[in-house]
Amino acid sequence: MWHIDERKTKEPLLYNFTAYVETKDKIYRFEFRFNITAKYYPFIELWHTYVPNATYYCYIPLENKVVISDHIVEGTKYFFVEKDGFLSSIVEARR
Repeated sequence: MWHIDERKTKEPLLYNFTAYVETKDKIYRFEFRFNITAKYYPFIELWHTYVPNATYYCYIPLENKVVISDHIVEGTKYFFVEKDGFLSSIVEARR
């Protein structure tokens, strides 16, 4: 289950990473830059590791890339979730 909860960040959070999405014809590169300042923001609280109909941003350190998927991808160390314009915090994947 998941829900949206307003939480105040203790300090600015910088989400900076590059994601590569490979299609049949091309490889797309996306530069993500989030700067969340120290105030109240709606976050998705992750009670479990699966949020229905969400987009997962999975950082895979062995490949040094972020994979965008609808689930946690094998090899993920850290991930965050986006759903309906809301983000979760970055959390460590548990196996």
